[in-house]
Amino acid sequence: MEDVALPAEQLVHSPAKHPIVYRVREYDSVDVPLSDLLNPKGRLRLNPDVESKGYFTIQLTKGLVRLQARGYVGLIPLNDRVVIDVRPRVPVGNLGHLLRVSGYVPSSLHAERPYATDSTWNESLLDLLAGWLVARVDIIASEGLLRLYEQREETTSFPRGRVLADATLTRLRSRGVRHQAVSSWFARTADNPANRCLKYAIWFIAGRLAFLGSRTASRRLLLQRLGALYELFSSVPLDHSLSFLSDPLVTGARETPSLRRYYRPALDLAVAIVRRYAVNVEVTGRGVDLPSMVLNMDSIFEDYLRNTLQAEAGRAGGGIDVLDGNAAGKKPLFDDPPSEGATPDIVFHAAGHRWPLLIEVKNVPVNGNSSRGAIEQAVTYAAVYRCNRVVLAHPRARNQDIAGLRLQGRINELEVYQYVFDLEAADLLTEERTFADAMFDLCGTDSS
Repeated sequence: MEDVALPAEQLVHSPAKHPIVYRVREYDSVDVPLSDLLNPKGRLRLNPDVESKGYFTIQLTKGLVRLQARGYVGLIPLNDRVVIDVRPRVPVGNLGHLLRVSGYVPSSLHAERPYATDSTWNESLLDLLAGWLVARVDIIASEGLLRLYEQREETTSFPRGRVLADATLTRLRSRGVRHQAVSSWFARTADNPANRCLKYAIWFIAGRLAFLGSRTASRRLLLQRLGALYELFSSVPLDHSLSFLSDPLVTGARETPSLRRYYRPALDLAVAIVRRYAVNVEVTGRGVDLPSMVLNMDSIFEDYLRNTLQAEAGRAGGGIDVLDGNAAGKKPLFDDPPSEGATPDIVFHAAGHRWPLLIEVKNVPVNGNSSRGAIEQAVTYAAVYRCNRVVLAHPRARNQDIAGLRLQGRINELEVYQYVFDLEAADLLTEERTFADAMFDLCGTDSS
């Protein structure tokens, strides 16, 4: 795919007036002028996140920097001048669905971009959303709570502010009360819709994290920080009616006060959380500004297929478990210890310590048989597990005729299959079920 450069002022927030976006597919390369990546002292200037995480391999050639994209997709700012928009190399019809099924948690960069939101909540982004909310409310904690003047009324013998003559006559004098009056004044208070929205968002997302369990140190820390920030709004009631969602300041229909503009990013995120909106990782939009998310498509495709099979295992029956060969399904490579592990991506385990099927997932489109290296890896795993059937699963390329299951070849009793999964299918649920049926059929059929 040829790289395309275009203005990026609507895509990434950065100090540069007109940063340039270069579009490239994962694993392809793009050339960027060296001058755009150098600081005034002539040193390479890259976003520290990008430099440390290995999103690209870098090669200098004739005054250009050739960037070879790796298995990551997303909008990746190299610095305030240059942004690389890495797209999946195979067509994906619904990336949000893949994220939800895979449970994959994207990494995020410091540079922010606008994301559209949709109505499908994605629990796999919960920790990221909680972290981003904490960061935004931390700013509010350091800069100060928004306090607004609200009109108050009271019936008293010592009126303050303005006496409301009509209310006094109709409510009090008509009942013969002459020692009191109804008065009105304005009080500056933190109890306003904006703070109610933030407090509810903190309460909601902390509750979700607690429900899922705080097994990791990072999640326990998130819960502690959310608890501390919840106390910041101690003078604000927890509004379960969600009436604050119709407030113009909360929705953005009215601008935040100039001295409290740091409230806007926090409110936009809080509204998305309260409404249980999902961040649409595929679409740039006006929903919410968030740190740019980067996705490892190799991991997403593998986890997506494995979780699809695990979800279908009960329907298939037969007492077969679907395991992760990098975890519970792992075996030593050699029979005699010591030995490193054999780690097929997906392992089918049946009663009696039988392994009826292995799947090795390759996020690489194919035209014909799988690569020699991939087949040799799959055959090695089959030997380790004493398994007579192994499948190499690939995504379908655009305009590719091959799809579904086919036999690539036999080695004695071993059968090596290939499955091409269509990530752009109009009905992904049907595609998932077709894939699962084919895999469980292989588990239940005796080798010929």
